Amino acid sequence: MRGLLGSILEKQNETIQEIRGTKEFLAEKMDRMNENLGEKMDRMLDKQDETIKGIGDTKIFLGEKMDGTLDKQDETILEIKDMNRDLKDKSDIEGLKGDVAEIKNALRAKGII
Repeated sequence: MRGLLGSILEKQNETIQEIRGTKEFLAEKMDRMNENLGEKMDRMLDKQDETIKGIGDTKIFLGEKMDGTLDKQDETILEIKDMNRDLKDKSDIEGLKGDVAEIKNALRAKGII
């Protein structure tokens, strides 16, 4: 019986040693995995910082472009107002020419001119 008990205890000790070895192996694997994840997270954060900076640069660039576009729009509006004013002046002149023609016709009809 002692031989059987000794054999069981020996097998139990072997199993415990295997479990400890497996535990150490798994702990090493977990440590390596955590290191890898840490490195990947660092790279992700660096990439995120680059992306955020790029977005900021893009916003500045677009803001400058929008400022230029608004300036051009203001110039165009002023040009259109000037053109409308010129057209109004021309139409006023045409109206005056028509009025003068009517006055001349009326004066001719009365024999004044």
